[in-house]
Amino acid sequence: MTDSKHNEEITPSPYKKGKTANLFSIAIGIVATAIKNFVLYTLLRKSKENRDSELYRATLRTLQQQHPQRLAEIESHREQVAKRSWLVRKIILPMIALIVGLLTLAGIGITVLHFILTLKIDLQLLGMLIPVYFWAVMIAAVIIVKTYADAYNQYNVRYRQLFIPALAESFGEVRYQQYGYIDLARLKNSVILPDHDLIYQEDYFSGLHRGCAFELVEAELYKRDHGRQRNNKRFSGLILSIDLPVSFNSTTLVRKNSVLLNVQRKTPMRFKRVHLEDSQFQKTFTVHSTDQILARSWLTPAVMQRLQQLANVFNCIDFQASLYQDKLLVLLNTSQDFLPPPPIAVPLSDGAVGYEFVVEVSAMYALIEALLAQFAHTSQP
Repeated sequence: MTDSKHNEEITPSPYKKGKTANLFSIAIGIVATAIKNFVLYTLLRKSKENRDSELYRATLRTLQQQHPQRLAEIESHREQVAKRSWLVRKIILPMIALIVGLLTLAGIGITVLHFILTLKIDLQLLGMLIPVYFWAVMIAAVIIVKTYADAYNQYNVRYRQLFIPALAESFGEVRYQQYGYIDLARLKNSVILPDHDLIYQEDYFSGLHRGCAFELVEAELYKRDHGRQRNNKRFSGLILSIDLPVSFNSTTLVRKNSVLLNVQRKTPMRFKRVHLEDSQFQKTFTVHSTDQILARSWLTPAVMQRLQQLANVFNCIDFQASLYQDKLLVLLNTSQDFLPPPPIAVPLSDGAVGYEFVVEVSAMYALIEALLAQFAHTSQP
């Protein structure tokens, strides 16, 4: 991510984890994913989401037509790394899982036997399993680091250098920079941007759709607590900025409705609550504006639907949007990884690779189109 102070002129420098920390982060992620998949799809028998959509297949066909050599190069690299990972995925991790499972059953058995003999439940016996789980994950992570985490990291770098830019270009005039950034000083009049003095930004997209320039970036904003000598996180998620073809003399805020979030936020006195006819939208969001009439005119059923869709697609913990001047700024506070490392066991042609990105950009484009349709309608004499 990009690290910079919140001055009038942002001068970012790349923020990267150390190599060892990065490799262990990759290893822990692989172990966590393996555990999650085992619990969901083996123990709970949950069906996997069908990601083979026509939208993704059309995007993939465009990629194959425009960048056949690039895709072949990345796929060849993936196959090499996948061969190295086979031993870990098919033998080592299952063996560790089996040992942990047997120890868990033994712990439960001893606890039940103790209860039968004493009629007392001793949870300390089960508590003794916690170090077992911890060391099982650590041992698995060390094995992954020693065997193929470095090779996987190299593949992940090439994936971001070659595949992500190609995927972005399939949507038209879209460019990707891993360590690009949005100049947040330009967005200070949006009202919703939290106060901050430390910024991390990564995975930056910029482009043009239907004449509207947009920027999208994953970001973390921090405010320094000088008393406690620590940085407090003020925002974590995605920042979307859209330049609109019209300008407004008012500001309208759309925020996810939550008692806790409403208490934390500060809405200036000049803003008044806007009541809309869509009762379902009002249950999810609160709307405040300095111009009630204008707020109702652009928040049409189509625009409200697209705002709701955008919040759902990114699985937002919090959602804030500000329509001001000639911009729409959207803060998507989410724990969802925007561009997760690519799965090594499936080819790039599989629907699991890049599917979320296709759906997310499509939702953003749908919002832009709904806004343009409404502005075109209201500007007619």
